[in-house]
Amino acid sequence: MDVIRNGLFGHLQFKRYTYDKRRIEDFSRLPRPFYSIAYLEKGSVRLYHDDTITLANAGNCFAVIKGGLYKGEYYEENTIMHSMHFDFAPTADLIRDYRLRFRACEIPDAARMFAEGENAQDPLFACSAALSIISAFVNNSHAEKAGIKRTLPALELISSDPAANAPVGALAKACAMSEPGFYRVFKAENGVSPIVYRNDLRLASAGYMLRETDMSVEEIAQKCGFESQTFFRRAFEKKLGCSPSAYRKNQGKNSPV
Repeated sequence: MDVIRNGLFGHLQFKRYTYDKRRIEDFSRLPRPFYSIAYLEKGSVRLYHDDTITLANAGNCFAVIKGGLYKGEYYEENTIMHSMHFDFAPTADLIRDYRLRFRACEIPDAARMFAEGENAQDPLFACSAALSIISAFVNNSHAEKAGIKRTLPALELISSDPAANAPVGALAKACAMSEPGFYRVFKAENGVSPIVYRNDLRLASAGYMLRETDMSVEEIAQKCGFESQTFFRRAFEKKLGCSPSAYRKNQGKNSPV
């Protein structure tokens, strides 16, 4: 299904993947640009994240969080996975109240709900299927409300438009902190500075565009908010260990988001 963007979803896409051999997806350095909920029709997957492991088997659903770092190991042949990649529009961020986490669970009738999303011809029906899946996942995984981070307003500002150049002072003000105090708390809560966090999200968006679109490297750099193509290439190579062009050639258009 083509990507949907509207007043509710900033990004919504249903995709089906088939792996005919053991496969490892490495997102340990490039954070996810979207949330994902997946249904494993066949096979198994291990997700390595935050020094823990999430295991999902055939019939299970599992979630991957926006901005998350992890490695996914699909260790059975002929794995079949149905994925829903999504992000809410900034004005309709329903996810912030419970913050999806890396976890696995069983959702009754998951196969039907994912099929409805994949086969939807009307965006309204696709959105309806997406909301049903999110609601079912939260209810069946007993997702408790996570403790609210002090820097959550800044995270939401950055995530809503990573290409924007909101100054650190504005982010600190959104969190009702002084700039030095905000910088210290942000790094303690999120492991990196706000500038690095924003650049990582920009690189995640760039990686998605390199895999899924035919846009030129220059266009992608500009769209993701990098001040120049040269700076973008340097940042990308430092983070991923290869050039944007090499990444596009190696990843192709059928890799998971």
